Amino acid sequence: MKIRKATTRDAKEITRLLNSDEGYLKIYLGDGFDLSDVRDYLNQKLNRVYVCEIDKKIAGVFIAQFWKNYIHSHLIFVDKNYQGIGIGRALMNFRDNLAMKNGKFLIESFVEEDNLKMQKILKGRDYAKGKKYICFYKKLK
Repeated sequence: MKIRKATTRDAKEITRLLNSDEGYLKIYLGDGFDLSDVRDYLNQKLNRVYVCEIDKKIAGVFIAQFWKNYIHSHLIFVDKNYQGIGIGRALMNFRDNLAMKNGKFLIESFVEEDNLKMQKILKGRDYAKGKKYICFYKKLK
């Protein structure tokens, strides 16, 4: 297992990975991630994208924004064929260590209300539950 910074050469494989789940990410995006969306994430200075490789295949990804004092964790996503072997934990540990090395004092992560598994994982990692917000979104025609 190897975690490394993603490059634009990884964009197609990251796009494939993010679009591999029929439910979770497509609820908001409809058709899922577009290759240009992933390239934008990779090219914007504020964003950090890291991948976890197993046998030179991208098995997981995390995307975060690094602000002045904190990190907003957009997502940690693991290929369904590689779940349960510690990739998500490794990506979270890597992200946490990267935050500390960069002088960040807070990591925020939004979790869907019905995603009890991720809530349990975060609580087990000493994350505190913040104030309750309701997410509104609108699909434009």
